[in-house]
Amino acid sequence: MWYRIFSDESTLPMPEELRALLAAGHGDFAVDDGEWYRGDLTVDGISFQIERYVADEPGIRAELNGWAAWLETREGESDRTRLMERVIQTRQLFTLRADEDSSQAAEKCLTLCRFIAEKTSGIYQIDGEGFYSVEGRLLISEPEA
Repeated sequence: MWYRIFSDESTLPMPEELRALLAAGHGDFAVDDGEWYRGDLTVDGISFQIERYVADEPGIRAELNGWAAWLETREGESDRTRLMERVIQTRQLFTLRADEDSSQAAEKCLTLCRFIAEKTSGIYQIDGEGFYSVEGRLLISEPEA
């Protein structure tokens, strides 16, 4: 399952914070120009991959526009316009996934989503569920397939 954090700020969570948050037994982060863009964390035998994209990177703007277009189709949803604007104005996009589907992996992913969203003034999205506020309030649900 994929998790995404759409961030309004350029604040970057430090690898040490993410490792400590999960009590990760192992964690490697790839760095470019002094900032990390990918992290691989292992917690209780579960591997997590987190990637960070800056909004002006090639291809990311199209990804953000795609999410905004999806939100536009959610007619009748009270948060639709506000969320479209937030997604369009995203400065950083984080993607997160675990190597297994388990309640423990989902709990750790949710912990990371909320932490990063809070630190970067973001919102998060979980595939098959929808968009959430930093507090965990469901803003727009995804229709069942």
